[in-house]
Amino acid sequence: MAKECILLIDDITDTTAIVSLLKAAEYQIILAKNETDGLKKASQFHADLVIVNQTHIKLLLLSA
Repeated sequence: MAKECILLIDDITDTTAIVSLLKAAEYQIILAKNETDGLKKASQFHADLVIVNQTHIKLLLLSA
C-alpha cells in the first residue's frame, strides 16, 4: 500500500520537528517553500492532506 502523502507549504525553513514526526509515522512528505511552489506540487503529487502556513492561505485562495 502506498504511503499517504502530506504537502507542507511553509516559508519557515525550520520544519525539521514536524517533518521528522510525520516521517516517523510513515507519511510521505512533500515540502513547498511558498504558495506558488505549493500549487505546483499540489498538482503534481495529489496529496492526501495539505498543511499551509496561515499567512499563505489568502494568497492560495486568490490563486485558485
